[in-house]
Amino acid sequence: MKLKNILIVVRDIEKSKKFYHDLFGLDMILDNDGNVILTEGLVLQDEKIWRKFINEDIILENNSFKLYFEENDIDGFVAKLEALYPDVKYANKLMTHTWGQRVVRFYDLDGNLIEVGTPMLFLQENQKEDYIKNKKKRDRISKLAKEFRDAIVEAKELGKFSEYPPFNKFPCDCCDDTCDLLSQYLFENGINTTKIKGRHRIDYQQYHVWLVDDNGTIIDITEMQFESKLVPKGTAKMVRVGEEEGTIQKMFCVNRTTEKRVIFNEPSLYEGFGGTPSRAQTFLNELYGIIIDHI
Repeated sequence: MKLKNILIVVRDIEKSKKFYHDLFGLDMILDNDGNVILTEGLVLQDEKIWRKFINEDIILENNSFKLYFEENDIDGFVAKLEALYPDVKYANKLMTHTWGQRVVRFYDLDGNLIEVGTPMLFLQENQKEDYIKNKKKRDRISKLAKEFRDAIVEAKELGKFSEYPPFNKFPCDCCDDTCDLLSQYLFENGINTTKIKGRHRIDYQQYHVWLVDDNGTIIDITEMQFESKLVPKGTAKMVRVGEEEGTIQKMFCVNRTTEKRVIFNEPSLYEGFGGTPSRAQTFLNELYGIIIDHI
């Protein structure tokens, strides 16, 4: 037995043919009237015909698979992508994995996920060194994030947050403040982070906040609040640290913004009247003291 083709469902065959030719140089081999075979074995299937074949709804942008391409000149490819398809939706823009590979992930015209990365065989010795260095950093972040989360849970179970809602319900409804607190702890341990806020792809009223470090490593210690609500049990993690977005982060993919971190323990940056801490800064500073006592 031999795998022959990969089939993806598209709404407009002609637009999709142009898309895959423009970006990847794929040409048509055979047109079976609604089923088009391209070079490299990719098959474009008309959505209306496919729906009749399987008698089921077509779920676009389901993030359940990806098409993977390799490109030596990744910067040139990204420039071409932005020039030809400026409105393309990204899963993540160009980033570098801890093992040195540079990748960009985006969706085609019909929500099919595509990844383009530099060939693994092109990784140089210095990139291997970077991989080892970044892995050590990621392992350290994991350790720090876990001990910080464990301290929050311990303080919560001892009733220390009874007067600090919503932390009495941690991890529910407190991802934003948790990011400010964890970001401060990581900063004190030599790790700079940025807050990312995204809205749910269906329910725009829902949002989630997590951290990323300078290498794009995702750090999230509150995604468990969505288990059995938005995702099945066993999908979310107590502590997520890694390059790949988890199911939760992928759900909150709309209107992503970089959020300003609330700095709560630096007197020169107090935002209250007369140089005093604001209400938010006071709240976070008191919480931080409680958490640190349990580390």
